[in-house]
Amino acid sequence: KLDELALRDARHAFHELGLGEPFPVSAQSGQGTGDLLDELVLRLPEHEDGEEIDRIRVAVVGRPNAGKSSLVNKLLGEERLVVTPIAGTTRDAIDSDLSYHGKTLTFVDTAGLRRHAKVDEALEFYSTMRTERAIERADVCVLVVDAERGMHNQDLRIATRAWDAGCGLVIVVNKWDLIPDKDANTAKRGEEQLTAKAPFLEFVPFIYTSALSGQRVRNVLDLVLQVAAERLVRIPTARVNEVLRALVDRNAHARVPHLDAHAVAVAA
Repeated sequence: KLDELALRDARHAFHELGLGEPFPVSAQSGQGTGDLLDELVLRLPEHEDGEEIDRIRVAVVGRPNAGKSSLVNKLLGEERLVVTPIAGTTRDAIDSDLSYHGKTLTFVDTAGLRRHAKVDEALEFYSTMRTERAIERADVCVLVVDAERGMHNQDLRIATRAWDAGCGLVIVVNKWDLIPDKDANTAKRGEEQLTAKAPFLEFVPFIYTSALSGQRVRNVLDLVLQVAAERLVRIPTARVNEVLRALVDRNAHARVPHLDAHAVAVAA
């Protein structure tokens, strides 16, 4: 709050503390903040090239109370995140690191995303904004869906948001142990219905888990690594052009009707 010039000289009294050079600033007007930032940059540790190559940021997203925190806790092997039956317990994006097969996976457990029309609390609004930023910064998004409630339109919106952001995407259908009378084709039928609504989901892996019992939870890590690796694949331009030419040729043949040579001669 050193807005006035006369008060700025008062900083010299802080030298007596022996804590280094004091910086007079005004948060209201912004005075002195530039010098402070310059000093902070000088004190930051040097970043070595390639230091973060093996780090994969994983945003765990989904609707409220889908079991996101329970899933992350099971993956980490400890109760690091608060879990309650109350939807909306997680308010902020929380980072947790896990080493797996030589990679560092940074799991970001996020607040559940509701439709904007239902976001009425200021705290929940900012939690939603942080969740959306976590999606934008992630390498892979793990969309957790409650198996009992099914995949609703809001889940599809979240999946589309992650897809549009350029993230890899894994869909985890959680609480699979609570589904009665399921058979070997239950999951397949559900996926076919979803891909009919959102065709891009045909290229997204699904996995059916129970965060409570740990069923197939570790397989989520393998899928994350697989999707992260596929995301970095670069297709040669020649191959892209080849596929595009084939598509153009196929569409051209489909649009031009086949004309019988004899019919053409008669018409002439």
